[in-house]
Amino acid sequence: MNERQETRPPKRTRVFDYIVGVVSCVFILLPAVFAFLYVRAFGVSVVYRDAWSIVPLFDKWSSGTLSVSDLWRFYNVHRMFFPSSVELLLGNITNYDNIVEMYLILICFLLTLATLFLAFRNDIKASWLFLFLPVSLLVFSFRQHENMLWGYQICFAFAQTFSVLALFLLYVLGRKDFIKAPFVAALGSATIASFSAAQGLFVWPAGLLQLFIGPLERPVKKPLIVLWGLAGVGEWVAYFIGYTNPPNNPSVLYVLKHPAVAMEYFLNLLGSSLFWQETFAFVGGLLLSGLAFVSFLLIHRYGRLSQYSFWVSLLLFSFLTMTFTTVGRAGFGAQQALRSGYSSFSILAVVSVYAMVVKMALARRSAINTGLLAALAGVVLLSVALSYPEGIKEGNEEKALRKKAAFVLSTYESQPDEALVPNLVGDPEQTKLVRRRAPVLQRLGYNVFSERQARGLLPPPLSDLSPVASPPLYSVTVAGNAVSQDNQYIDVPKEASFIQLVGWAVDADNESTAGGVYIDIDGKIFPAFYGTDRQDVAEHLGVPSYRYSGFERALPISEIGAGTHEVSFVVLTTDKKGYYRSDQKVALKVR
Repeated sequence: MNERQETRPPKRTRVFDYIVGVVSCVFILLPAVFAFLYVRAFGVSVVYRDAWSIVPLFDKWSSGTLSVSDLWRFYNVHRMFFPSSVELLLGNITNYDNIVEMYLILICFLLTLATLFLAFRNDIKASWLFLFLPVSLLVFSFRQHENMLWGYQICFAFAQTFSVLALFLLYVLGRKDFIKAPFVAALGSATIASFSAAQGLFVWPAGLLQLFIGPLERPVKKPLIVLWGLAGVGEWVAYFIGYTNPPNNPSVLYVLKHPAVAMEYFLNLLGSSLFWQETFAFVGGLLLSGLAFVSFLLIHRYGRLSQYSFWVSLLLFSFLTMTFTTVGRAGFGAQQALRSGYSSFSILAVVSVYAMVVKMALARRSAINTGLLAALAGVVLLSVALSYPEGIKEGNEEKALRKKAAFVLSTYESQPDEALVPNLVGDPEQTKLVRRRAPVLQRLGYNVFSERQARGLLPPPLSDLSPVASPPLYSVTVAGNAVSQDNQYIDVPKEASFIQLVGWAVDADNESTAGGVYIDIDGKIFPAFYGTDRQDVAEHLGVPSYRYSGFERALPISEIGAGTHEVSFVVLTTDKKGYYRSDQKVALKVR
């Protein structure tokens, strides 16, 4: 007893370590707090692009015809059984509010962070926990803005989180007296990862490596390797039953024909976990690849591979997912590797290399190890310094685009196809899909058609407002195929399918932006999307508060009809309690 007491650190040292550990944990959680605030500031709920694939599930659920095969089907190259099931459940509870999905994605990232922390903490004293901060900054990096601000990306979040959790559970097998429960939990986590996104399949080979090089005793290791391998093969086979390569995807043979492009794509993919620009991403990819190689050699040289088994297997998982992405996407060009959504998996490579370098630097104080740690930590912190302002810029742009998309969807019945394509699907061939599926959301009262969301998207009806005598201050121009305009007349040729009304309007009496804009055509009222950036107006009128005073509205000619019409504008007061109606009429002639 006395001998053990003599080997314990002094009480003052233990208290110091405890205080440093607590302070470190507070700072480690700050990036997560910033991420939640990021979603709150820039998240917008709207069905966007790939998310339209979930709408038929709501339709079948409501009619009682939903089956397991509907959840099991492929979307692109992914079987998203578990994310789709969760989206379906949450959608029915929240009227398909995508903001809830975004917060769930952040909770997944938080679980990833907690798992990585437990692995990092295993061999590191509390006084060194502050070295984990770069890992937190990476996991919640704004390089993941697409994953954070698009609820549909829950599939990537699930694949990332449950893959990391599965590898960690295999890692702790050698450090616990019980084997069965962690192994069964690892199998379950790997299954969720596999049927969330195709990248999750690579947890099986990474897990095999973990079992091979981990500290398990040989009699226990062999049956677990066999069981894990059989389970992995079974799930790979089940995954690809009925698979066909999507028609718009590049051939998987592209990388063999263009190896230089494939290598550039891979390095861009790896480096894009840190940097936004292609040149920096490519250089960063080269640097990270070199650090990963050197770190592995040093670990092998020290004979400590089993102690680093979790980080080595996590690095393999990350590299396998990036290789998979390269094979499937390199045909789109190396620039495409900079897509924010892929960073969930490339970030894990940086985390793995960083954790290995930290452990080596603390275990063996040498110039090489210290230099590697300083270099990598410096690159990570530099990338974070660049990432936050760039992420806020991207967040503002995403918010503006999604707000407009939400308005277009909420008024889809009177929107031309030309407005649906850029705002909701991005592919002209998908406009009919929106026309078919938007009524499902409308019937169910989901997403932008829910009562709560609708209140914030459209201006209040004029019947609820009081007319105001002051004349409105506004300006408008009309765009369209061969459309011409002067001060009092708009001429629309017969070949035009729609017109685009673009302008600005302000509440001059209150020196503020307006509460919204209506377009009146022969007494038929159409709401306009209001709030676009018009810095030119603010500067010209000398009122900074007028910056977001722009409005726009696309109208199909079928909604207007042939002949001559009168167009006027109604501008709401900033408090949305009154409205100014313009006496000025513009003649609109549709030939």
